[in-house]
Amino acid sequence: NEATAVNENLEFGDGVTVVTGDGSKTMYLGGNILANGSFDLGFKDWTNAAGGALDAPYYQVVPKGGIDGGAYLQCYGSSTSKTDAQSIVRYVTLEKNASYYAAGASCNTNPSYQRFVSGTSTIGVNRRLEFPEVSKWAKVGAAFTVTTDNVLGINLTNLGGKVMIGNLMVARLFDTRDEALADAME
Repeated sequence: NEATAVNENLEFGDGVTVVTGDGSKTMYLGGNILANGSFDLGFKDWTNAAGGALDAPYYQVVPKGGIDGGAYLQCYGSSTSKTDAQSIVRYVTLEKNASYYAAGASCNTNPSYQRFVSGTSTIGVNRRLEFPEVSKWAKVGAAFTVTTDNVLGINLTNLGGKVMIGNLMVARLFDTRDEALADAME
């Protein structure tokens, strides 16, 4: 599960190289199961770690200027707590025995605190993607397979009053392009 710099324009149906026990194989990207990962719809589908709305003074959706020129989330909080309004913890349900691709763009991030983790409950123990410590926009992604994990947590804590996040994606990977395209159309 090594995060690598990725194509900023990856779309459903595109091939992704997945490392396996026997080498590697190409799998195909299904639809994004993370609603509004682009923040194009403002704060829709997002809450803070305390369960409240994302809003000032800790968050702002900036409509232009992200890695692709589009919207991104500007974070102003700095709490390390996963239950505080200054942090974001969001969960996505995963299917067991399936492969996934997680990606996102970030700026001013710290890999110790901004990451995707999976587990069998809301306590994620398997690190799947960590945002790099960068001062300019960078997009990273990682493919991974889960066997018993059924939840992926997006943990954004200790935001340092300056973290910028955008283009978040969690997509199932499929063996054929046709399967991936059918998934994306659902």
